[in-house]
Amino acid sequence: MGGLQITFMSTKDTPALLLSRYEWQEVVEDTDKVIELALLSGTPEIAFEFGRGILREGHIKGIKLAKLFYELREAWDKFATGDRVEDAVEREVGVPKDTFVKYANAFKYVVLERPALAGKPIEGLIKLIAASREGQLDEEDWNELEKAHNVGAMLAVRDRVRGVHTSGHARLHRWRNPEGQLYCKRGPNGDIKPFGYLVPETGDEDIDAAVAATLASGIMDN
Repeated sequence: MGGLQITFMSTKDTPALLLSRYEWQEVVEDTDKVIELALLSGTPEIAFEFGRGILREGHIKGIKLAKLFYELREAWDKFATGDRVEDAVEREVGVPKDTFVKYANAFKYVVLERPALAGKPIEGLIKLIAASREGQLDEEDWNELEKAHNVGAMLAVRDRVRGVHTSGHARLHRWRNPEGQLYCKRGPNGDIKPFGYLVPETGDEDIDAAVAATLASGIMDN
């Protein structure tokens, strides 16, 4: 199946979606049922088709994919396909490996920690992964995130708790070029500095998984 490039349509002004309790319960139950049926059939194809159907939708697509990818990753070893889950999803559903990792981690580290955030834009949830995983968000922060009306408000909380914006300092940007070279730059006018190398896709299962996980930590492909 040809790869379908998934891009974030959210901006800092993208409003949060008020997800009703019924809609959230429907997301959970539908996905759990699909994973159960896939396990009973012994093949993940049912889950792949469910994922392809989500991509054709417009409503609450992000959280549905995040839930599906998390549950599929948790159940993957039971299918004994010989494939890595991120490789199979890229081939069968068309979602790039690093996007799969980001969505699954957004559900694991953010939505499971705070289900009330399920209606927030997926880009904002992804940006909260590291802060949640590292235990930097306290109850007051979570409450503020629940009230955040768009991605920008979510990022403001994230930046405060992670100290991204401090007095006299601008945000540190990190990215990788197509050849694998890593660069960083402080603020929009800072000097561009190389700081390492992260290999492009190699075909080696362990190396590619490590690269995907590293990219999910916040390094952007350029």
